[in-house]
Amino acid sequence: MTKKKSRLDLLSLLVRVVVAFVLLFVGIKSYQWLSLNKTFKQLNQEHSLYSEQIIQLNEKIEKADTDFFIEKRAREESELAKPGDFVIKFKSN
Repeated sequence: MTKKKSRLDLLSLLVRVVVAFVLLFVGIKSYQWLSLNKTFKQLNQEHSLYSEQIIQLNEKIEKADTDFFIEKRAREESELAKPGDFVIKFKSN
């Protein structure tokens, strides 16, 4: 009987060790999954933000490509005015 009890104790210990390793493995994988999920959400938010910025910048590019804004910028850079416009200049110190 002591031999059977010894085997049962050994088997019980082995089962406990295997269960402990399985729980440890599951815990580690769960932590990794949660960490990756958090990173994924952050990257997804950044992607949305950058996508919106790209849309806004493309709209600005389209707007700046119009004849009106090209002419306006050229006048401002060369300090010229269209007939009927008046220019206000400020003195810089």
